[in-house]
Amino acid sequence: MSVPSLKNRKPVVYVFFSLFVFFGAFFLAMSCVPGSASSNQSNWVANLLASFVNVFEDTSPATKVEPSALLTKDDSSTKSFDSSFLNLDNPSLSSPKMAVGSTTRLTFSVDKPELNKGEYVDPSFTVTREDGSDESLYTINIDPTTYTVRLVSRCDVEEDKACKVLIQAGDEAKSENQYEYSFDIVKRQTPYRYEVTAKDDNITLSVNETYTLDTELLSDGHDESYLERYYDKTLLEHSPISGGISVDEYGVIHAYQTGTYVASYGGTSFNVTVNGSVNKPSGSLSLSHDDGTLHIEDYDHDGTGVNLQAVWSDEVPDSSIRWESSNEMIARVIVDTDDSSKCTVKGYREAGEVTISAISNADNSIKASYTLSSSESVPDENSFNLVYSGKELPSSMISHSAKIVVVTLDIPDGVFVSDKRLIATSDNENAVEIDGNGTQYIALSFHQVGDANITIQSVGNQSLKKTISVNIQAELNQDPDDPEYQMSVRKIVGHLGWFTLGGAFGTLFFYFFVEGFMKKEFSLLFSSLSGLLVAGLSEMIQMFIPGRGATFTDIGIDFGGYMIGLILSYLGILLVLHIKKKKKGNAPSSDQKIDATEENQSK
Repeated sequence: MSVPSLKNRKPVVYVFFSLFVFFGAFFLAMSCVPGSASSNQSNWVANLLASFVNVFEDTSPATKVEPSALLTKDDSSTKSFDSSFLNLDNPSLSSPKMAVGSTTRLTFSVDKPELNKGEYVDPSFTVTREDGSDESLYTINIDPTTYTVRLVSRCDVEEDKACKVLIQAGDEAKSENQYEYSFDIVKRQTPYRYEVTAKDDNITLSVNETYTLDTELLSDGHDESYLERYYDKTLLEHSPISGGISVDEYGVIHAYQTGTYVASYGGTSFNVTVNGSVNKPSGSLSLSHDDGTLHIEDYDHDGTGVNLQAVWSDEVPDSSIRWESSNEMIARVIVDTDDSSKCTVKGYREAGEVTISAISNADNSIKASYTLSSSESVPDENSFNLVYSGKELPSSMISHSAKIVVVTLDIPDGVFVSDKRLIATSDNENAVEIDGNGTQYIALSFHQVGDANITIQSVGNQSLKKTISVNIQAELNQDPDDPEYQMSVRKIVGHLGWFTLGGAFGTLFFYFFVEGFMKKEFSLLFSSLSGLLVAGLSEMIQMFIPGRGATFTDIGIDFGGYMIGLILSYLGILLVLHIKKKKKGNAPSSDQKIDATEENQSK
């Protein structure tokens, strides 16, 4: 069997060969396009297709549909904090616990009914206090886009506080749309699983020297930094004065007089020998500070807070110090791990005045203090940037009925705003429904054709506001910005469709190419292998292109489209051959033509 070549072939072979090569080169070239450009290309196709199906629009008002049920009550962040985890005075409490100053997130999902054209789900989502408390005890933050409730404990409590909130989806007070969530706010607890150790079995110190015991909180699956949000090591039992030594609440042993003593901290005892003579510091302490300010929730964010440094007036035998906050609910101190004379003070859960003190470990009477104020951080002109769906909110926009837009603040990197609450008003309440006033998220529901001016304003800084003009048009039969629709177009047109064409061209080329050399059934094998090769190469290339990636799913879609083209083109070939054969069978033979001629002549 000779090897087939392209020389001296029928013109149709060259035509299909050119189309097949063009298809392969085109698709491999498209695989080299970066992800952003590729998305723009496919979205352009999606917009074009949507324009064909949006010729006819429904101008009737959109209908609001109530969600049918509030399903998931996911409180995974507090499941660990039950009576077996916290060392509670009242272990019979069964509700989830929130340690003072901590945060819990509750995630709910709404069972949304299948919507018909012109319908939208009621976006309202409310959380009300059932315990009669106010924001001084805890605050409620709601994200209607993800149906997330964030509860933040604000203040210290002398005893456990039982709390309850009612979470409701939709406007109508249906029992199936409501969920009561009960929890307890408890004091930060004394650790009940911990280990106190010293570097040496017998501790030897000089007068005015200090020694810090190592206290490790123990709990399976939780590191110390995590546990410190719920356990207070300073609540461990300690011996304030024992002859010539003292042990403070932080587990630091201070040596004052020579002798042999026993130090006790957290129920563990240590032998301490003190040598030398009394030599207390003679210098004084002062504090240097930067010009930063404190705000609520600084503690939860990097790059915030006020930096302090303790400075001795003279060189002293023991320059070690410890830091204290007069109210840790207002501000907390983070000591520099490399230099204990430096620290960062961060606002915590409450506003107010707080005093930060640096105290000499060798002489508690020597200290320096600095008073700060902490407050809510409100937006300014640089941080008042309203966004929706990741895009900046424009001054004017065109939307469609049965559409919901959720607006929130987009805070630039390096800027912290604790008060992100917004309030909105509309001059056409018939066309625009507003939910979420007084929260971080404003949900705008467009449900009637018309024009409206909507003003969105900062609650904390009322001088900051933005007005947008909205032209509400009839609902589209197909929303071109729908991510699911765009993805479907990308898969059907960009993968399945193009490879279907490639499969048709490849099959036709190989069918005519093997003619005269081998059985034409081999053309199907050659075509299939070529399609699989191009599909694999196109995905492999995308592994090295920014914003792109390779998946076996896309290879399957590509090859599936190619096989569809192969089958369709081969069926077309068989159909043409069948028609030709049928025509040839109906045509008269040469003997029949001669007989007919003689018969006509005799007549």
